[in-house]
This record gives sequence, C-alpha cells and structure tokens, in this order.
Amino acid sequence: MNSSRRPLPLQNSNNTLRTILFRSAPPVGSEREIFFAVSALLLLAFLMIAVGKTASAAPSRQPAPLLLSHARHVTSLSKNLQVYCWLPHNRVLLVYSDGGDYSELDAITQWRGHAQILDLKTGQKRRLLGFTKMLNQAQGTPGRFETSPDGTWLKWINYETGDGWPMPVVAHFDGSHFQRFSQDKFSVTYWLDNHRWAEQETRSGHGDEPFQLVVYDVNRSQKPKRLPLKSRQAQNLLKLRRNPPVQIPGFSGGDRFLRGNYFDRYSRPIPIQPIRIPAGMTMETLPTASRHNSLAYTLSQRVRSASPHLSKKGKSMEVESLWFRHLDGSALRRLGYVNGKNKIEHLQWMPDGKHVSFVYQRGLYVVSAEAGK
Repeated sequence: MNSSRRPLPLQNSNNTLRTILFRSAPPVGSEREIFFAVSALLLLAFLMIAVGKTASAAPSRQPAPLLLSHARHVTSLSKNLQVYCWLPHNRVLLVYSDGGDYSELDAITQWRGHAQILDLKTGQKRRLLGFTKMLNQAQGTPGRFETSPDGTWLKWINYETGDGWPMPVVAHFDGSHFQRFSQDKFSVTYWLDNHRWAEQETRSGHGDEPFQLVVYDVNRSQKPKRLPLKSRQAQNLLKLRRNPPVQIPGFSGGDRFLRGNYFDRYSRPIPIQPIRIPAGMTMETLPTASRHNSLAYTLSQRVRSASPHLSKKGKSMEVESLWFRHLDGSALRRLGYVNGKNKIEHLQWMPDGKHVSFVYQRGLYVVSAEAGK
C-alpha cells in the first residue's frame, strides 16, 4: 500500500478520533486515555441496545388484550338472570328470578320468576306464559337447561334440596307434558335422540367409571330401561348421540391444580391433563368442555394496570381472564381480560362447540375460541 495514503498522526485534538480509527496501534499518553474513553462509550451503547431488545421481548405485566374487544355483544339483559340456554334456529331461552333470595334451605322450593325467548334474527323477546306458570309451580329452583336435538323438549334440573341433589324434569315450551324423574347425584345425563335421554350411573362418586345406562322415553309413560353399560344394546344406543358433548362429572384438587375425567361417546372415562393454576391466580369459573375436546375457564389475579380503560396507570387492580386449552393440556392460551370488579358469569359453550358465551355487566357476549389466535 502506498504510504502516502495512510493517515498520519496529527497533534490536533479534533483529529485524534480519526487517528485512532485508522491506526491499529494504540496511541500513547493522553491519546491512550481518549482511546479507552471512546471504547467505554461504544461498549455502553452496545449494552443499552442489548438491554432494550431484551426488555421489548419480555412478557407484559398485562394479562392479555381486553376480552370485550374480541367478543360480540348479543343483547342487554334485565336484572336477576337465573340461567340461559341456546336453542335451535338462533334463539336463546332466558330465565329470570323475581329478585328474591332463594339460597336458603327453606326457600329453594319457593322460587319465582319468568321465562322468555329471544330471537336473535329479529331481536324480539317473547314471554313464555305457560312455561313460566309451570316453572313457578314446580317447587324448585331451575338450572342447567338443555334441549332435545330437534328442539321440541326442554330438560332441566329442578333443585329441591339444599345438598344440590339434581331432580331432572322435562316439558314442552308451552309448559305442557311436564314430567318429573329421579337421578343419582353423581350421574351424567344427555339426550340420545329427539325423545329419549339417558343417565349413566356410577357406583360412588364423581369421575368413577359408570356401570349402568338408564334410558328414559319422554313420549311414553313407562318405567325406564336399565342396561349394563357394556352390553351391546347400551353401546348401540350410545351411537345414536348426535355430536356428543364431552361430559365432565367434576374436578378435584387444590389451590394450584385441578384434575378430572371426561367421558367419550361410549361413556369410557378418560383422564384430563391436570389444569395447573399459576401462582398468584385464582380459579373463578370451573372449566366447561366442548365436544371438540376444548376447555374454557376463568382465572383472576392482581396486576399493575397500564390501561386507562381499567384504572389509573400504575395502580394495582384485579382482572379476570378467559382461558382456553385442549383436554390433553396443549394449546393453552389466554384470550383476554376484564376488570375484576365485575365477574364473568354463566360461561358456557355454544352448540357448535366453537364459541363460548358469557354474561358480563348485564350483557350477553359471544366469542370464538379461535379469536385472536
């Protein structure tokens, strides 16, 4: 290389940096001090860039986006909603109490309220006069409504005792053909077809393997058929179920996890991968399952808010988050959160098994299990 092109050391302090960059040998004296100062500045800049990238990749203290930004508002509700049930043809059954306190043992059978149907296509609500009269004469608190596959019959649980013993009843939407049945406390029930529903009995408690299938025919006034669950006749009846839901009889565990079983189409119990509750969180809504082998539930926690929509920035607050996961524990994700001052209520899967509905601040919402994925 021609030495004339090589920069020469200059004594002017303004050219010291240029000299350092072009010379490979470190300078001496005061130039050495400048050399180390520039090196320290470059190292500090590099560390600041690295820390900035690490901070941007760290998870946010906020649980997830606002849940209502993913959800669709279906309708506004009146006070004292007792229970709701999705019906065929884009309709919803809404059952309201009269506002009385029926939680005491001597008040369970004194329940009073009314029922109406909301047509989502037209937005009109129609009071079910005959059905309301029948509910008020049933001497129990209604809950857990479900329809036959063709939507002709309504089946629900009439709670008549303080220990939560389920008493199944069925009727038409006009309140006619009211029928009362008996049921084991720990059994699971479901519709087999448009006029028969079944109860699978267990020997002792939640999650035990069922041993008997009891079949009720609502079109005929006759004693139910009791069939060994493993018999050919019982197995053939179980094949009749249309899109059988995943039945979860109950959960057990502690503050940090829940475990349980679900029953497949042939009523075989299959363990669910335990649900682990992260530290600092509390289970608010017990998991509910869809026929697509997915769970939905809510957890609450306290966080420092960074959203002006919830509270003052930096202020500690409680939030409630909606979670989804598969039965085997995979695809765990948190869809969104709401202000924990108002709880998410009446969480349930819709008939298509792909959406969940819930009530929040007297509003009925629907959200896809795939939303925000």
